Amino acid sequence: MKKYDVIYADPAWTYKTKENLAKKSILNGKLNTHYKTMTIKELAELPIDNIAKKDCMLFMWVVSPMLDDGIDLMKKWGFKYSTIAFIWHKQRTNPGHYTMSECEICLVGRRGKIPTPRGARNVRQFLSEMRGKHSAKPIEIQKRIEKMFPTQNKLEMFARQNVDGWDAWGNEVECDVTLMAAIADKERGQKIKILAESQLDIETKQLFIPRVINCPICGSSTTMADPNKCMTPDCPNCIK
Repeated sequence: MKKYDVIYADPAWTYKTKENLAKKSILNGKLNTHYKTMTIKELAELPIDNIAKKDCMLFMWVVSPMLDDGIDLMKKWGFKYSTIAFIWHKQRTNPGHYTMSECEICLVGRRGKIPTPRGARNVRQFLSEMRGKHSAKPIEIQKRIEKMFPTQNKLEMFARQNVDGWDAWGNEVECDVTLMAAIADKERGQKIKILAESQLDIETKQLFIPRVINCPICGSSTTMADPNKCMTPDCPNCIK
């Protein structure tokens, strides 16, 4: 499988409260779903090691209430958090529990060393651009990453469109890599293991399941595994 120097990801987060980030507020009495989301556990199980080179950069968008989960996910994918790579000012505000929400952040982490050769080192962190389609990120961010790493293999995860110079993975594009098959194989292997262990457990238990039998001497019922012994006190065949 092809491996990449740069991975750019916009995970389909689900809030800890189980709220689906793909849903708007109630519209005409129904929730308007834009895309499927994944739990932290499901995201963590993506086999990123299969597609990331030993020296690799990860640029990852994270929703502010789940910043700690974003950094933790980076670690589970094998990357060490470095800093905030980009801050996107959406030029529109949303209600928040503390302050009005109007920015989204893109973290950067790395595994191994920074891929070489490096390109521009004066790329700006801040971008102010009107938000467009729900959850869509500015293409300008990818252009800035291209300036930083112009010659490296680059992959966009959870992509919503194919971009020149980038391979893509997501349920809305033609994928250049396969990740879910690896998960399916892993799950299938786990199920086989569970079934095998369950069958072994059943067979093992059957060896020790007490049997209700009748003593051949006194005729009383017993649950002893040995048919030649019973628990009747007056029976000459019982255990003393």
